[in-house]
Amino acid sequence: MQLNLDTLEAATLRLIERDSLSLALVGCGGTGSWLAPTIVRTARLLIEKFNKAVRVVFVDPDVVEPKNCYRQNFAKFEVGLNKAEVLAMRYGLAWGVDVLALSKPFDADQDNTLSEERQTHYSLSVVIGCVDNPLARAEIQRYVTEKSGYGAARWWLDCGNDKHSGQVLLGGFNNKHDRNVFPIPGYCTRLPLPSIQHPELLVEQPADEYPDGGLSCADLALRGTQGLAINQQVAAIAGSYLLQMLVYGSLNHFQTYFDQTTGTMRSTPITERILQKYLEADENSA
Repeated sequence: MQLNLDTLEAATLRLIERDSLSLALVGCGGTGSWLAPTIVRTARLLIEKFNKAVRVVFVDPDVVEPKNCYRQNFAKFEVGLNKAEVLAMRYGLAWGVDVLALSKPFDADQDNTLSEERQTHYSLSVVIGCVDNPLARAEIQRYVTEKSGYGAARWWLDCGNDKHSGQVLLGGFNNKHDRNVFPIPGYCTRLPLPSIQHPELLVEQPADEYPDGGLSCADLALRGTQGLAINQQVAAIAGSYLLQMLVYGSLNHFQTYFDQTTGTMRSTPITERILQKYLEADENSA
């Protein structure tokens, strides 16, 4: 295996210290349903061990369908119930954390509900996107970029997958008005948003690129053309990102890609050389 020497030069992500923060899970289906327990567990750790005030919000307009029970983290008796409400109740009770459920599509104008920024003035907000369409991702981008007040730290952790592969991307800032990426040697305080890293995430893909005729992930799983464990792997990687950035303070990469068919996985370290190609695009989007 070839050694990635960039890892030796990787900087560590340094989040700004806040007494309060919000964790918003957008999309509680394939990946989101498996990631939900890690989000609430992380919130519990931050509350109990670090004395943080943590606001947890789950957002999804969909209800549980019978076909979801094969691939998503739901049981048969939950069919017909809203996905966000089911997960908020289940894991909120399990970990003793208040979880707000919004049974409607994500809307950037919900910023008062998603974050305590109005009350605390300066806030740290992490949006975990587990959506599969460009419109939802565009709303997340709008929330992160347009709805952040002066001094507000906004981070976007985006999860995505194909039939047998997937990726986790992290981007954001501690203060959108501060363009300094490496204020201290060895530490990074700003990363290009997932929509800058992969602009195609905000573009509707032509239907002819999908030979399965636009079937949902649940239908593809039933047909056997999508791995039943693909979303659990994405969720595990995203959960590791959350714990490293919020609890351990040891995150030194911002992209992870994997392929279950070949059994491979690679992450992109946070270095000035690697980030350089994204910085100009990020500057133009400001």
